[in-house]
Amino acid sequence: KSYDKIECREKLGLNEDKTIILFHGVYHYYPNREGISRIKNYIAPNIYERYKNVLFVIAGNGAPQYEEGNMKSLGFVDDLNELLVASDIAVVPILHGGGTRVKILDYMGSGLPIVTTKKGIEGILAKNGEHAIIVDGVNEEFINAISYLIDNEEERKRIGANARRLAEEEYDWDKIGVKLDKLYRRILEEKGHVNKSQC
Repeated sequence: KSYDKIECREKLGLNEDKTIILFHGVYHYYPNREGISRIKNYIAPNIYERYKNVLFVIAGNGAPQYEEGNMKSLGFVDDLNELLVASDIAVVPILHGGGTRVKILDYMGSGLPIVTTKKGIEGILAKNGEHAIIVDGVNEEFINAISYLIDNEEERKRIGANARRLAEEEYDWDKIGVKLDKLYRRILEEKGHVNKSQC
């Protein structure tokens, strides 16, 4: 299925002329709620001081629906791909939590340039300035990184394309399956459960 940016924005009720900055995640997971709070109370107001034509869009299972200032929360979205296509930049202002950063892989796979904390992209083989802009915390450096991407469309395209390529090379499901198979076989070999001739 192919997606058109303007059609996706219309369907989601988003202004086609704004720069859309996305964050999504399951609302009941505390680090996501904390990230949304940082966007609402710190990131969005600071960006609004510099840019009036930017909209932060929040989405996720359990997220409340509201529109306030330069922020719009959509709640649960049926088709995540529509939301990804509708967006220009993704942010991951997360400082706590563990597990696989599925949202990062969603953004990378769709070619979105990302501004994230080190914690937000933990476990992903991304290089700062190549596959994402990675900063230490949610502070002025984070705001400046967003501003840099807003101002530089070519950099958005370059970083987004690099991220997509990395996702395809390292995190494609088929490739992950092959890596897991090799890992499981190695573990079984070490435990003496499999002969190498069977591998």
